Amino acid sequence: MIRTINSNLITKKELVAHYGRSLSTIRRWLAGLEIKTSAVYYPKEIILLIDERIRPHIPKRINPSRNYQVTVVKRSRPIGRTDSFSKVDLEHCFRKADTTIYRWIKTAGLPTSKRFYSPNEVEKIKEVGTLFAQRMTAREIKEFLQI
Repeated sequence: MIRTINSNLITKKELVAHYGRSLSTIRRWLAGLEIKTSAVYYPKEIILLIDERIRPHIPKRINPSRNYQVTVVKRSRPIGRTDSFSKVDLEHCFRKADTTIYRWIKTAGLPTSKRFYSPNEVEKIKEVGTLFAQRMTAREIKEFLQI
């Protein structure tokens, strides 16, 4: 429900609440209707304009009450293979960011272009991670592991 100070006027914040979209999206819609986006109050008829001209072209969300996008999760591991681990598997296993996993792989002297790593390689990556946790630099780790 929209509440305003004046019953004929509405703010951008109330439009955000009404449509469940971000403020930048509302501004983009208003600019598309050639309406000044710097104004504070707009006539309530703006809802009719948005519904008539812009809303039909907007793709429907799966759950309009939530403000998120659904992502499709792909299998990171080939079906039937349990002897290899992808970078995504390593991210989940170690609970680290993809850039951290990439740095560990590079420091371990393994090729970063590989899609899957063997259990022996994963153990090497894990060892590099523990050395990084002990505040060692990449150069010190390479010297320590003699890579």
